[in-house]
Amino acid sequence: MNTHNNRIPFSTRLLKTLRIVFAFAFLTLHAQIYAASESSAPFQPEPTNNSNNQNNSSNQNNSNGQNNSNGSPNSGGSNSGGENGNNGGGGNGGESGNGGTGGEGGDGGFWLDDLDYPTGGGSGGSDGNGDNTVYAEGLISLVGSAQHTGEAWALINQLLDNSNTAISDELNRLLGLAMANDMTVNINIGTGNLTVGNFINSAIDIVDISLFPSISGEGSTQLATFAHEFFEQLYKQIEGMSYNDAHNLAINMENFLSGMTRGETFLVDNAYGTTDVVTRFTDSDGTVWEQTIHRDANRDVTNVTSTIISE
Repeated sequence: MNTHNNRIPFSTRLLKTLRIVFAFAFLTLHAQIYAASESSAPFQPEPTNNSNNQNNSSNQNNSNGQNNSNGSPNSGGSNSGGENGNNGGGGNGGESGNGGTGGEGGDGGFWLDDLDYPTGGGSGGSDGNGDNTVYAEGLISLVGSAQHTGEAWALINQLLDNSNTAISDELNRLLGLAMANDMTVNINIGTGNLTVGNFINSAIDIVDISLFPSISGEGSTQLATFAHEFFEQLYKQIEGMSYNDAHNLAINMENFLSGMTRGETFLVDNAYGTTDVVTRFTDSDGTVWEQTIHRDANRDVTNVTSTIISE
């Protein structure tokens, strides 16, 4: 028997040994990786603490609401009302131009009218309106609805054509000054939440004025009352007068038109918790009348009455 020829070659035995060693090493490494993955806790992000978010609950208090003026002419200005504030008047609606419609006025704060102290917030400004017209090359601009400005223009034309030259001459004198100085008198017509007119805010409530009598004899009339407020604005805006000076001159215009002499104005408490406005007038015979502007709980004018107190 030849045993030498049946032996496995050395190279073959070495190759088998290396295969066994590599297989064992691979299994060992795989077992270690698996064990490590099983023992590790999964990643969990740390929770975010949102308990101290900024508190923005206290809004800024604008105690003096800004009164923004009219929007640009010819563009129907956008909203221009002042913010609510203790002393801020309501902003005016944008002026109308080329048929555009002015923007709404914003809500205002408290304001003081010609006759009383404030008891409530001022109203928003009037809307501009595409039907507004301008008298005498832009000397007068009335801001309001077509109906209210139309009523005001009718009264202005009565003043211009008035047979009393003291009225028409003075009106033409003031308009002449405005033209010479390239000025425009801006007046808000039909504005609510005031009594007849507001000197500071250049406002005239044409609805209140319509409640006055149309003929003279028992106090002021529609035309005389409108003239008073209108001339006050002319004196203020054209000649730069204070309220007292403008008011006293406007009374002269009112007296010319009513045919009576205006006396003192005072307030009386009413059943609504507000006040009525009472003005005394004396006619040519010496009879004294008390003309009362009645106001409701919102201080809106509801009626105008006259009574004789002495003859």
